Amino acid sequence: MQITPQRTIPIETSLPLSSIHTSHNGLYSLASAPDRVLLLDNSRGKIVKTIMSKKYGASNAIFTLRQSLSSSKSTLPTSCIVSSCSINNESSISSHALRLLDISTDSFQRYFNGHKGQIISLLPSNNSLFGMDLFYSSSIDGTVKSWDSRIGNPLNSLSTNCSIPVIELDTSGTLLALYNNFTKTISILPLETFPKSIISEFSIPNLHQNEIVESLKWLSNGLLIINGKYTKLILNTFNGTIHTLNFQSNIEIISDDLFRSSSIDVSPNEDTVFLSDNGIISWDISTISISSTISKKIEPNYHQLLSSRIISTNPIQSSIITADNDITYSIIDY
Repeated sequence: MQITPQRTIPIETSLPLSSIHTSHNGLYSLASAPDRVLLLDNSRGKIVKTIMSKKYGASNAIFTLRQSLSSSKSTLPTSCIVSSCSINNESSISSHALRLLDISTDSFQRYFNGHKGQIISLLPSNNSLFGMDLFYSSSIDGTVKSWDSRIGNPLNSLSTNCSIPVIELDTSGTLLALYNNFTKTISILPLETFPKSIISEFSIPNLHQNEIVESLKWLSNGLLIINGKYTKLILNTFNGTIHTLNFQSNIEIISDDLFRSSSIDVSPNEDTVFLSDNGIISWDISTISISSTISKKIEPNYHQLLSSRIISTNPIQSSIITADNDITYSIIDY
């Protein structure tokens, strides 16, 4: 496998990008930085709009399912959900609000108040049966909430008794995985009854004592990637088997983002895991069997030194977007 950079776009800011979210049709992506949100046209590899947000900041930005499916090559997405990252006024409600951003007018149309701390995870529903406008968030206030972008108040809220809960949805959009950084457990919740029931719970003992899990990535075969700050694991959500992705970070990343120093994603065919850790590291996970209960340690089989700490794959275009203080489009060659 080769990753070949095709185009790099400089960003006119000294603040590093903190997230990238790609629409379901692969045509557009949102990139967020502490002072702005960028709308990217992936077909042309260019920034089509920059929306400044110096007052409230932007730590995450996502399309709802409705916006993802309604956009086309000739029709830009018209809105997105943005989480604040204002750290200068940490105690104010506005510092922790989610906002509906009208991309066409550069204005915030709705505020979603409910969290009392910085947002960690922000995820759109990927199942139309649960609503085209539904999304989920977790915060350092220890809660996980579900929202409808047409309504300002949360639909439901789950208290986790954990200061850094991290969430992820499965590819069917029917299950939610919750990592509790206090108990070091993964809970699987059905979204149909959220937040009332838990299907299963797994202990994750492989992490360092005070290690924080920064993100999760759920594959269609039931494997769940756990992106710890120092440890990278794969949990089989059917039988609880845990596999280890061995690696050694070459450079300590100094980040303005309190909760994110690296990011993780998978190739379009889900046989390779990519880690962006001031470079790109990858692991071939095609040998992991869902039916096996034998844990594996997998060595990295690819390492490309590109300066980046955010990575997002685009399954529709078989491409990778990496970002830090600039944005690079790369092609995956098998």
